[in-house]
Amino acid sequence: MKETKIKRKAWYDKNAIKREFSEGDFVLVLRMNRPNKLSVQWKGPGRIEKKISETNYVGKGRFERIRRKLSPCIDSNPKIFYFNEVGTQSVRKPTEYSTNRETKRNLCRYSKIFSNEPGKTHLVEHDIELINDVPIRTKPYRISARQTDLLQEEIKKMLKYQVIEIGESDYASPMILVETPGRDPRPCIDYRKLNEVIRTQFYPLPNIEHRIETVAAAKYITLLDLTKGYWQIPLTPKAQRLAAFTTSFWGLSSITYAIRIKKCALLFQQIDG
Repeated sequence: MKETKIKRKAWYDKNAIKREFSEGDFVLVLRMNRPNKLSVQWKGPGRIEKKISETNYVGKGRFERIRRKLSPCIDSNPKIFYFNEVGTQSVRKPTEYSTNRETKRNLCRYSKIFSNEPGKTHLVEHDIELINDVPIRTKPYRISARQTDLLQEEIKKMLKYQVIEIGESDYASPMILVETPGRDPRPCIDYRKLNEVIRTQFYPLPNIEHRIETVAAAKYITLLDLTKGYWQIPLTPKAQRLAAFTTSFWGLSSITYAIRIKKCALLFQQIDG
């Protein structure tokens, strides 16, 4: 019996790699209290403070005692910094220092533009045109108690940014919480029934080669991404009534454009063009 146990262990561990961590190492821990069977998530990072045995460690971070599967945490992009840190990097040439200083001054001057909080444009309002006047009403989807708590937190953020408001409407589309491994949960609205009665419009896409030729002679080319771009486009009062959505605990109206509404790509192309 003992020999059989030794043979089975040797066969089971034939591809295993012995791994040890030292004090001060950053690690991730495999989350065991999963919300569902298909959810796999690494938790952390945390720092190893003490080694108890070959498989047990004490860590400090978003977890206390680490007794699960560990993985080293490697900084994937250590050179990323915030705008207020521009100018702290060492430079050699005076021209580089001058350019760096000018960049820092402009970023600090327009700090509200370069922000993680979405703004709102005053240049345009979007309207929704329907092919009929039959109200679209769909009851809220059933979600778990854990998802309800997460959805309430996301709605509080949207209320803070004045993206939505509490109200009533004869139209109602259900909101759900979409959870993707490795990303924060995000609320989404099921506008499929509403999209079926929205009048279709088309807008010609620009020629990519022509756009490249336009900026080919530029000295600086920046790659910027909007912070929740669809939240920055307000809706008309009529569109707000049509884009209203509902949850199991609130009835809400959308103030800004929602990504799941039909013609969202068309709208952005019109603004960009």
